[in-house]
Amino acid sequence: MVSDDSKKSAGGDVKEPRAPVSAGQTTVQAAKRIHAIELESLILHKYSEHDALFKKADKVAREIIESELREGEAIRTLRPGSYRLFLPKMKPEAGALRCSVIAEQVARAVKELNPTSQAIERDRRVNENTPPPAAERRIAKIPTRSNAVPTDAEQRNELAVREAANRALAAMAKSGASQGEEFAITEADKSALESLGVAFHPVWHAKNNLITAYHCALTRQDRRLQAQDAFEILPSDSPVLATAKLDATLYGRAVKAMQYLLSEGMKAVLIVPVHFSTVDRLRYMGALLEAGSNIPDDAKNLMVFELMDLPPDMSRFRLREPVNYLRTRVRALIARAGFGQTEFDLYKEFNFHGVSVNLNDYSFPEARILKNFDTFAALAEKHKLQSFVNGISRTSMAVGAMASGFTYIEGAAISEPVDNPKQIRPYEIDMLYQS
Repeated sequence: MVSDDSKKSAGGDVKEPRAPVSAGQTTVQAAKRIHAIELESLILHKYSEHDALFKKADKVAREIIESELREGEAIRTLRPGSYRLFLPKMKPEAGALRCSVIAEQVARAVKELNPTSQAIERDRRVNENTPPPAAERRIAKIPTRSNAVPTDAEQRNELAVREAANRALAAMAKSGASQGEEFAITEADKSALESLGVAFHPVWHAKNNLITAYHCALTRQDRRLQAQDAFEILPSDSPVLATAKLDATLYGRAVKAMQYLLSEGMKAVLIVPVHFSTVDRLRYMGALLEAGSNIPDDAKNLMVFELMDLPPDMSRFRLREPVNYLRTRVRALIARAGFGQTEFDLYKEFNFHGVSVNLNDYSFPEARILKNFDTFAALAEKHKLQSFVNGISRTSMAVGAMASGFTYIEGAAISEPVDNPKQIRPYEIDMLYQS
């Protein structure tokens, strides 16, 4: 018999004691958290060199799965192409869904390796008159801007490619199984998002002594949004979905600001941060770019996306498709890196314009930050990438960044944020000491 005292929890509620869990029950519960991915089932079209393809696909699949594992999770390879994922912290249903998302990423990568699959896909698109995926639409990369006047045929081809890309992006916003939750803006979402402001932080081109760009940021009660704010602003959404909605909101506001800037006869570059978790899901990517679907061509040449929170040691195939889609809307891409990152080869390979570091992510002493400035800027120069630094709060740090070789510098030491971007204007080094 159980006494009343033993039934009381710390909060005073009465609860029946749980029955002891047997070893057999524990084994069953653990087994429910093991999920299978079979590579053979993802290679739909076999051909004469199937074994060679399978070896390549097995290597790529393991690379994808291992890159997706979190702390405490594990993968076991029973045999080449047969994997078991142990996800102990997730409920069986949630683990199965996550496993299907990873399997979808593997399937897309394997499809790129399989020439038979690619040929069938091309035939299908010809018959259905559908646009090719971004991975094959190489023209979607940032065009080379020369003084040559394009021919009528080149202009028609460029227009056709853009229209195809827009149709594909619109479709992505409405479909895409296993590519994220439904991207629906509720009335509550609208009210929460409309309450946010946008600040434009002037960016100093230190080598040209000009304010040439503005770094865009959402604000809440006159304060720049922090990562944790997404949970409070959109509490009913998952963190990734909430972040995607904030990214889409910022991009839409930036496009409107650029349209206003051009209507006033002014020019400046706008840098728009976007999280990799948003562009890594086709549905969210479509919704993001749909938010700026009315951007005119002359405005695209003055917009830059800053890709944030890129996973370390990320595979090339995973970055290829998002980069190709993003390039249809902006002049260039920059990647937010960190002081601990030492390899920028991937960004150079995908023709990123530059790399950035945000001091708001660090609480280092100034001496340590200045030392890291030298390393970061030197690596950027080695890879022929422009270097950006955000969040410079002191004049001494601005001078240190310039001395280290940073090209673009932003922060309160340069100028306070403004409500609307302005025309490119001179900014001499002496102006650092005027405030």
